[in-house]
Amino acid sequence: MRPPPKTVVTKGHEYLRIVSGLPKTYRRLIAGDVLRLGGRAFEVLTGGGHSPEQVMLLSRDDKLFFAADQVLAKITPNVSVAAVDPAGDPLGIYLRSLAALKETVADDVLILPGHQLPFTGLGARASQLRAPSPFALRSHRAGLSDGAALGRRAHSTFSSARSMPTRWVSPSPRSWRTSIICCAGASCRS
Repeated sequence: MRPPPKTVVTKGHEYLRIVSGLPKTYRRLIAGDVLRLGGRAFEVLTGGGHSPEQVMLLSRDDKLFFAADQVLAKITPNVSVAAVDPAGDPLGIYLRSLAALKETVADDVLILPGHQLPFTGLGARASQLRAPSPFALRSHRAGLSDGAALGRRAHSTFSSARSMPTRWVSPSPRSWRTSIICCAGASCRS
């Protein structure tokens, strides 16, 4: 198996140089809390899969939803198994979170995602994200049919996890599920 590009290993945490450090204290936000900002009341929602307990803010009165990275207009968030939680189920958590958002956020609400442009129609977008990709399913089914190859891939994945970032985005934009299957910095090419 070919190692990941050097830039993934050497520049994975470069963002730390351009952001401030963590504050000494904070106000914890819990799902169901109401946060008042700029004269607006925002209901705190949480989702998972992309990151644990990712906070999102919904103003029903103003029809605004700050979706963070949970729902994006044209791309899919990175949803990966982290080295610190190898038995986790981030994909299952993400899919359950999408179902809950679809029930909670009306379709006429303006979605303000963490990346790209705002959009409306969260229900339709959540359905797109939840729908299986035929390409990804065929590709991963083929990769899983050879038990020996799967074992080698799993060993390589977790052996290299000690020296790499815990999250890695697949260079292939063809399938969002490729990023989901990639674990702890290993390349998953089928």
